Amino acid sequence: MINSRKIAAVLFFSFSIFGVNASGVQTGKRAVVVSFQHVMANQQKTEMFKKIGQLFSKQTWREMPRGVQILAVSLYKHMTDKVSLKEIFEQNPYLAKYEKEIYELVSLDVPNQVMIDLLKKLKDEGVVLVLATNKSEEVMALLQNMYPEMFALFDSYYFGSYEHGYKPSNEFFVGLRNIINKLANITIKQEYVYVDANKKNCDAAQFADYNVRPIWFLSADKLEKNLVALGYLPEQRS
Repeated sequence: MINSRKIAAVLFFSFSIFGVNASGVQTGKRAVVVSFQHVMANQQKTEMFKKIGQLFSKQTWREMPRGVQILAVSLYKHMTDKVSLKEIFEQNPYLAKYEKEIYELVSLDVPNQVMIDLLKKLKDEGVVLVLATNKSEEVMALLQNMYPEMFALFDSYYFGSYEHGYKPSNEFFVGLRNIINKLANITIKQEYVYVDANKKNCDAAQFADYNVRPIWFLSADKLEKNLVALGYLPEQRS
């Protein structure tokens, strides 16, 4: 089940894990952080609804958290009965509590295979992968059940909250560094890569943490070239 750490909001891979070998030379793994939307690709909403319907037809109802049950019912109705979300909210006022999560789910995409392949390469290089997102834990729990292979690539999850802030706040990146330190022993003096499609967030990351190496995300191919140039991935052989 999804880790309940509440802190910040976006998808990430993470970090450099440094140690000292017998000769006194510092060694360790690299560290990378990437935003959630970068691992998703566009798809037709009808396909998403179909996947959601298939997921819930295989689930044991009693094993679902109450919030997930409510989301399941509303989305299944929207898919099968072609009931508008507006009608669903009018007929079931208690769903207002989950309005944000429901609208997030009906607009979600599917995993981007190019990015998944890149994640696997980072994993093979010993990079610790962390998923951080602004989406609610209920939404992420549904996605985890829908795409178990993608989520299995990550070692932990990092959520935003009012207490710890959301990007591009200073608190967000302080919280991110704390998580990285806790999971991988990466100190404030050691580098990790932060990847985001919003340049404002990249600037905020470096402002909050001088040793963050921000990469402005434009495409998976360009990101891979940047990571190769930085030494986080090996050179590609032709």
